[in-house]
Amino acid sequence: MPSLVGSEMCIRDSSHTQALRHAMGGACAGKEGVGKTATVTELGTALGQWVVCLNCSNLLEPRTSAALLRGLAMSGAWGCLDEFDRIGPGMLSLFAGQLSVVLSAVRARIDWFDFEAENLPLRHGVGVFVTFSAGKYQGRHRLPHSLVALLRPCAMTAPDLQVLATGSPMTRLKKPLQASH
Repeated sequence: MPSLVGSEMCIRDSSHTQALRHAMGGACAGKEGVGKTATVTELGTALGQWVVCLNCSNLLEPRTSAALLRGLAMSGAWGCLDEFDRIGPGMLSLFAGQLSVVLSAVRARIDWFDFEAENLPLRHGVGVFVTFSAGKYQGRHRLPHSLVALLRPCAMTAPDLQVLATGSPMTRLKKPLQASH
């Protein structure tokens, strides 16, 4: 029987699944290349979920975000909005309101809900994850508090490749793993 390999990846996945369990979205923060998007897509694949990835920009419009959330809610798929902090502050606030409606319906465990003047079927299992760069970069915007309240945070760093390469079981790790909050 294969052993569980102890790594930061296990903790990240736990953070994402806890977000879903509590009818929240997930927010992955970290430097470029640490695997924020890959973590969401690989976890979705492992759990048999269809994951739709969207590379965000300041050109995202309200009807596009509404169409995305509508599709995710109706299909039960996951959405991974990559480089989410590139979206402008006004659109981020609007997205928070749209996401709040979807997550409230998930939390209420209802089969139909009203979204953008339409009554839609809700397929449970829907998940929304966003990725953004930690730090201040040109063209990046801070997430509004109304949006942060809907997302479970997950800070990501480069994985310890030595631990992954050796396949050391968690029970044999020399130093305990620290969960990201």
